[in-house]
Amino acid sequence: PDPIHRSSLITVCDLSMTVVAESVFCNGLSTLLSNLFSKITPPSSENDEPWLSEYKTGAQCHFDYFRIPSYLDGVVHERIAMLLIDHGFTLFAYRQSRHRRWHMVSADTVL
Repeated sequence: PDPIHRSSLITVCDLSMTVVAESVFCNGLSTLLSNLFSKITPPSSENDEPWLSEYKTGAQCHFDYFRIPSYLDGVVHERIAMLLIDHGFTLFAYRQSRHRRWHMVSADTVL
C-alpha cells in the first residue's frame, strides 16, 4: 500500500484550526484544552469577579500522570474515587506498568 495510507499525521496547525472551529459550537473549548496542557498559576485577588475566580481555579488544573501505590492493586475505582477527588485528582485512564496501552476508567474499573 501507499505509505500515506499506512500512517496518519496531524499537524499542529490542523489541530489548532479544528479546536478553534469546534469552539464555535462549544464556547471556551480552546481555552479549556490549552489550560489543561499548560501549567500556570494565575494570582488570585479578593477583587476578582466570581467568574474570574472560577477561571483562575480551573486554570490551575492540568493533565498529568502518577503511579498508583501497589496497596491499591485490585481495588475498584469507585471505592477510591472520592478520596482521589478530595486530593485534587480525577482518574481518566490507567495502564498497567508492564503494558503500553491506556484504558479508560469507569466506576467498576479494578485498579
